[in-house]
Amino acid sequence: MVKDGAYIEKVSENATDYTEFFTTTTVFATRREMLDWVIEVGKMHNIVIIIARSEGGDGLGFGTAKATLTCERAGKYRLSKSKVAIDVEKFTGTKKMSCPFRLQAKEHVGGGWSVVVRHGMHNHDLPNYNEGRAIIAKLKPHQLSIVKELSTSHVKPNMIMAILKNLDPRILTTVKHIYNARQKLKTETMGGRSVMQQLMKLIVDNNYV
Repeated sequence: MVKDGAYIEKVSENATDYTEFFTTTTVFATRREMLDWVIEVGKMHNIVIIIARSEGGDGLGFGTAKATLTCERAGKYRLSKSKVAIDVEKFTGTKKMSCPFRLQAKEHVGGGWSVVVRHGMHNHDLPNYNEGRAIIAKLKPHQLSIVKELSTSHVKPNMIMAILKNLDPRILTTVKHIYNARQKLKTETMGGRSVMQQLMKLIVDNNYV
């Protein structure tokens, strides 16, 4: 555990230390593989891990790329003009609570990534379940493709959700995410056109006039 005043915040004496769960000697082949492992371990313990800072992207094998991973509740909101820290949680529902949990990931010379725990505790209670939480419930690219294909075939959202759960029982997406994805796909398809403009385009494209 690193004594870093920027990250160490007061935590309860009864707080659980999650260091052991994120401690590994594995050298991951890629940054993506490392992130997938961290996120999966986080899910097992109801912790949403985000990339708070990244340098060098996926890396080029020079050993200079790195990333700081934190709990979704790390940091605090500030007023854009005065820069004065404020507690806006009760007004906005923000999750920022200056949570000190932090992991440090680093690229190795020649390739490969490792991750170490800098602070394994949280200064807040963790939820009892992950389902529906925005960050980890987000549809993956291949799942979006399935939603798009099934929506084109007029399959209802509830059925799409059932199909996705059948393909991946661990999926945390909800029907609400399916509806949102369908709306986004519809907007992209219409290219910013209104319903009437889209109708006219389809009529012209299909030589109905």
